[in-house]
Amino acid sequence: MSNQLLNGKKYPRFELNHEQRNKILKQLNSYTSKRKYPSFTKRFMPVISVIALLIIFSVITAYSYSLITGENLFRFGAGNDPYKNFTIDLPSNVQIEKKEDGSIWFMRNGEYVGGLEVVTEQEMNSGNYAVFETEEMKGLHHPTIRKLHHVKMNNVIQTNHFYVPIDEEKNQIYDVYFHLPAFELHEAIEIMKTFKILE
Repeated sequence: MSNQLLNGKKYPRFELNHEQRNKILKQLNSYTSKRKYPSFTKRFMPVISVIALLIIFSVITAYSYSLITGENLFRFGAGNDPYKNFTIDLPSNVQIEKKEDGSIWFMRNGEYVGGLEVVTEQEMNSGNYAVFETEEMKGLHHPTIRKLHHVKMNNVIQTNHFYVPIDEEKNQIYDVYFHLPAFELHEAIEIMKTFKILE
């Protein structure tokens, strides 16, 4: 066949009338217009896919970060529970022990050395007769009032209470406290510099 083409063999020629040409031209134009403007899903599917992948990647990254650092970025399960809406960095030899009422005790070698509980303003101001010092703290993440209380407990002389408002409408205040001599004041302040309420 290639020899026939090279030898100049002619093939029959077909002539189309005006009507046939217009019909073919319309078919070609309709085909190209469909190809030129694909449907919404075909046009935006790559964009939607990229956005979905970015969202999935962001969620996985944030969740992994929260597992590694201990920060509850999404507040899953926290809801309105103030005992789950904060972070604090305690020394490595201090463990957290949750009590039945939700409050938290700080334990070192089996000894109760401090804790955290949610109180009202009335509870914060009760027992002021035993308060030796009251001070507004500077340099912390949240407005904080420190009160030094005299305590009558075994192995505890005094307790530094750090009061951090949570929600004024609900009248809730964090009471983060450290017993002396287990925690000197400067140690308690350094720990309180790491205390953050998750918002």
